[in-house]
Amino acid sequence: IDSDPLSLLKKKKLSNITVKNKYYYDFNLSVDVIFREQTNVGISFRVKDEYNYYAFFIDTYTRYRSIVKVINNKAYVLKSIKDGGI
Repeated sequence: IDSDPLSLLKKKKLSNITVKNKYYYDFNLSVDVIFREQTNVGISFRVKDEYNYYAFFIDTYTRYRSIVKVINNKAYVLKSIKDGGI
């Protein structure tokens, strides 16, 4: 099972929804997620293009939550926390 957020980004195994031509400033986002099976879920933000953005990942395989920064298609894990509550 490949649940590393960096390898998922490299393999483009992620789906996304893009809202184009909309401008948003500071806001709070609250999301409720129900997992019916083990999987990975992520939310991208501060997206400049498909090669430069931040993302928040929840990995139900390893039980980690991670913040990732992608610069020129190279991903860096900024923070990763193991949370048994997932």
